[in-house]
Parts: sequence; C-alpha cells; structure tokens
Amino acid sequence: MPVPVISVKEMREWESRTWDSGIREKDVIDQVGRRIAGWIGDHIPSGSRIVLLAGKGNNGADVRAASEALPDDIFQVLTLEAREPKAAIQRLESLRQTPPDLIVDGLFGIGLNGGLSGEWKKLVELINWFEVPVLSIDCPSGLNTDSGEVETEAVRATWTLTIGAVKEGLVSPKAAPWTGRLLLAAHVGLHPDGPKSHSKLSWTCNEDFAERPAHHHRAIQGHKGNYGHALIVAGSPGYSGAAVLAARAAQVTQPGLISVLTVGDSWIPVSSNLLAPMVHRFTPHILDEVRTRATSILIGPGLASPEARNYVYPALQDIWTHADIPVVVDASALDWIPSGPVETDSLRVITPHPGEAARMLHRCGDTESTPNADRLHTAESLSSLFGSATVVLKGNQTLTFSPAHQRTFINPTGNPHLAQGGAGDALAGLIAGALAHPATRMDRDLSLHQILRSVWLHGAAADSLQFESLAWTIDDLLEQLKVPPIQQVMVSPD
Repeated sequence: MPVPVISVKEMREWESRTWDSGIREKDVIDQVGRRIAGWIGDHIPSGSRIVLLAGKGNNGADVRAASEALPDDIFQVLTLEAREPKAAIQRLESLRQTPPDLIVDGLFGIGLNGGLSGEWKKLVELINWFEVPVLSIDCPSGLNTDSGEVETEAVRATWTLTIGAVKEGLVSPKAAPWTGRLLLAAHVGLHPDGPKSHSKLSWTCNEDFAERPAHHHRAIQGHKGNYGHALIVAGSPGYSGAAVLAARAAQVTQPGLISVLTVGDSWIPVSSNLLAPMVHRFTPHILDEVRTRATSILIGPGLASPEARNYVYPALQDIWTHADIPVVVDASALDWIPSGPVETDSLRVITPHPGEAARMLHRCGDTESTPNADRLHTAESLSSLFGSATVVLKGNQTLTFSPAHQRTFINPTGNPHLAQGGAGDALAGLIAGALAHPATRMDRDLSLHQILRSVWLHGAAADSLQFESLAWTIDDLLEQLKVPPIQQVMVSPD
C-alpha cells in the first residue's frame, strides 16, 4: 500500500508508539544502518572513498550503524564524529586536496528547530563546497522538514534517504534543490501499524507494483476480443512520431486490439512503423465506427498541426462529455477539452506537464496559480475544473490526483533525462493501454492502480536506463518497458 506522507509530529508519535510496544530503539537503528549500507553497496562504485558525518542525535546513530555495516574490503570509509562542529570542520578541511567520492550527511534529522548558525553553518557550507555526491539521511541537515524551507543554509543532497515515511516538507517544491532525489526506507522495524495520519498525500512504493498486473491474468480460452480495444487518436503532418510512440507504449500493456486514427497523410509513416496496431486516416465516419468497439480512448499526442485541430476538436468535445469508457487526453488536446462536468460516470484522465497545466488554468480564469510552485493545488484544481478528471501532473515526483479517492499520490521514479520529446506520448499510451482492459472499466480502485503503475513503470524504466547508460532515447525507453525492473533503480538526478 502507498505510504502516507506525514508531519514531523506524526513521525514522533509513531516512534513513541514503537518504543512503548517493546521494540528496542537500537534494533531499529541497526536496521536503518543496514539499509543505508545496502543502498551504498548497490549504487556507489567499489573502491569509492566515503566520508560519514555522524551527529549527536539518532540521525548520527543511524550513520554510525551504517559505518559498521559497510564492508571495509569494498569501500574506503572514514567516519567523522560531529557531535560538535569544530573538529569535523578541521577533518573535512584536510580532505580538500583529495575529496571523497561520497559524503553521508548524518548531522541533523527532522528535529532541527530554526536555521543553522555559527560553526554548524560553516560545516554545512564546507560540505556543499566539495561538490561531490551527498547522501542525506532522513533529511538534508538545515532543512525544515515540516515546511520544506531553509532559513540559513542546508546540505545540498544528491539523494535523501528518509526513514519510515516521507515527511511533508520533503515533497514541497521548495525543498527539491536541497533533497535531490528523494528515497524512502519504509520498513525499518517501526510499529507495524504505521503512522496515524490524516494526510491526503501518499508516496507510492515499489512493492505496490510487485504483483503482475491484472491484464496478465488471462483465461486459458481467452482471445483478443476479451482483452480490450484501445483507440488512439494521435499524429498529424509533421508529428507522426507521437502516434507511433503512444501506440508502441500501449502495446506493452497487451490490450487485445489497438486502433490508431491519425490526421491527413501522417497515416503513411505511422502505419509503416507499426505492425500489430490497425492504422486509419482520421475521418468522422471511421472514428464513429471504431469508437463503438473501443474500451478506452487516448486523444492528443502529435495533434499539433492546424489541420488536426480542425478535424479532431469537434469529436473530442463529444467524446470527453459523453463517452461511457475511459478517456485519456494528452498534449495539444488538453487545450481543447471543455471545462465543467461530463455527462457520464466513466473515467477521465488528463496528463499535463506544468506548462500545459498553466494554460488550462488560465483558460478557466485562474491567472495567479503557478503549477510548479503549488503542484498539489494545481492537480486538485484541474480535476475540479475539468469533469472530476484523474490528473497526472508530470514533472519531478509526478503527482496523480484521484477525485474518487480524494487522495494525491506521489511517484518516486523517473529522472530529468525523461525531459525528451516523446516521453509524455509514451506515458499517455501506457495509461490508455492499461485502461483498455475490461476489468478496469467499473473498478475505480483497479483503474487507479493501473494509472499509478503506468506512471511508476515509466519512471522506473528511465531510472534503469540512466543507471546503465549516459545516452538513451525514447526508443530505448519503450524497449525497457518490456522488461520492468524487479526493484526501482535509483540514480543521480544530474
């Protein structure tokens, strides 16, 4: 199950309940230390020189436990006691000529009140001066874990491995320059009932998607007519590749059939690059014919030409308002969907990036909101304005807001190298293909799971590629989607 995003107070209450139940604090610290050491072993090259900074609180205790668990024959480990800053500064100063390969920040955890000052501020400034990868434990030292703000100075982490549950301030857009890639060590021996939280925010975890998806469980006598028909309206002259990428991504989810309707002569390059999907030149007649058999519809990728708008816009208005099957809208078509309620209970999904989200809000009279500054508000507002749609707001830690569940889910996978043309087309196709399976049609829990899984898998594939190679394309991403990683691969965000 996704883990709730919690406040510092709720984390403290969870810890107190854990100790009151008889679970020993030392046992939890030892588990955290092993998790830190395990992550370093999986992601940091052998032979690296590692400096661990251990403060005086539990954060420092976690780092000391990690130091004991790190194998000396694989890494060169130097643990610096930082119960007071002066000695740690002197030791770090001596490393200026031969900087370490990794610094582990265990100075301050979530209990820091107020900004850093004096020697502590100098120590953090020195850590940042090295410009080497930094792994912060629980939170970057100096960051307010409730608000996500930095009063004076904070460690600029490459990764932040937060413990137990994600804290509210860590997912604030203001915190991103300090947290770097946010990771979660969820199961470290704390009370199994989990935190008591009223948060409407959840952090999705790898194990949420460990089981095979519903569309892989098929009757022995099943045939392609049993497993859905995804209709993709995409591609126009000059933008044919988007239709190909969306269709190929939809194929990964294995719906029984896929039909692609594309505008003008773009059907020629689209059909020449697809084998299994059926490709047609878009006409209202063909749309009406295929729509009667479809079990999900995607509209938008590659519909950027004026010709596309003239042809598709009227049909989209009707489909969005009346179609009694899941409808996914992406890219250019986001500017065409009508605001207000839809006349059906069937699922609607929109997948904007922040620029598209801003245009949609502006069209509805909201000229003040800035999507990247308040992503949670943006996702909820878009849902309210556009037919109670499920909103997939792309970007760092992609958000999925489900109005049916009144909850926002934060995705932990993906990296900035997804900022390539075609990545969004692939995600939209993946979602539409997953929603085409008839089992999802009347089950909002299952349909939400399919959306969340698509977002997670899309990002995890990018993480795997970035871990393996410094140069990859969206074609590579599509291939990687066919071989989903067993565990999420975490890479540097740079």
